[in-house]
Amino acid sequence: MKLRCLFSFCLFVFTSAEIVADDWYPGTLKLKNNKTLQGEIAVKFEYDVILYRVANEVMVFPAHKIESFYIYDDVEESNRQFVSLQLYIGAAKYHQF
Repeated sequence: MKLRCLFSFCLFVFTSAEIVADDWYPGTLKLKNNKTLQGEIAVKFEYDVILYRVANEVMVFPAHKIESFYIYDDVEESNRQFVSLQLYIGAAKYHQF
């Protein structure tokens, strides 16, 4: 139930007009279930989520569902690779890029 609420909240937040202003990069997203997705990627480090866009469809992937992702940065003219880390602070567990 908590996951469903979190997903609904993320979907609401990221389907607002703010999506238009994001920097989108061509890239590849590798999920923890070994699924690989290729398309446009926007990284939201402050929320630890990836926005994935194909055609007019936008999906939100939280860090705990992502193994790694790759983007091509036009400004730096380089490929950039990121991984999702599982971190523990006391008894709490969370994921971030």
